[in-house]
Amino acid sequence: AIAVDIIGYGQSDKLERAVSSVEHASAISQAMDALKVGGGYFIGGHMPSTIAVEVALQRNDIRKLVLDGTPLLEADETARMMAGVYPGPWGYQDDGAHETSFWKSTIAVMKLWDPAFKLTPANLPSIYAFMVDHIESGTPGIARIAPTHDMRERLPLLSLPVLVLTSENEPLRPAFERTLDLLQNGRGHIFPGSHPLHYAQRAAEYVDVIAKFFAE
Repeated sequence: AIAVDIIGYGQSDKLERAVSSVEHASAISQAMDALKVGGGYFIGGHMPSTIAVEVALQRNDIRKLVLDGTPLLEADETARMMAGVYPGPWGYQDDGAHETSFWKSTIAVMKLWDPAFKLTPANLPSIYAFMVDHIESGTPGIARIAPTHDMRERLPLLSLPVLVLTSENEPLRPAFERTLDLLQNGRGHIFPGSHPLHYAQRAAEYVDVIAKFFAE
């Protein structure tokens, strides 16, 4: 399994401009060629699902694709999803808001994926891991993924088998049926309750669904 840090995220190069989904896909395709990997399975989730679709369209050797949530939301749905998430500015602020804004925003995002989320000593490691991801991305001015095309026009172009994932309580749940309706060869799975993403104890539940799809 190979996981890449897309441009502007993780420990990859930081850019001050938005990078299009097509540019991201081209960079990933180049990395695959350099690593001599291909002809396998590809997974992308949330906004990077737009990148995963473009990778599959650019290459003819992706056998199966997993889209763990897609951003096919209406404007009001996006607004509700982002309510409470701190938009910045990041870094030092004269009023001292920097001491709490990052923490509060992290908690707000955790509640996006699990509305019943409550901070406990047991889940502190998940909070810290999530914060580290954002810090590594260069919190001031996190790079944006700019979809180059309307995903609604791109999904019908996919002919390979696609597994679409969501959960009962995640904010991208409304996009699930919309995505499936646009695919030639798609199937879906809805995880009960919250998304397993942030819960290590649910890893097997998550992997089982994907592994069975790959094995078919």
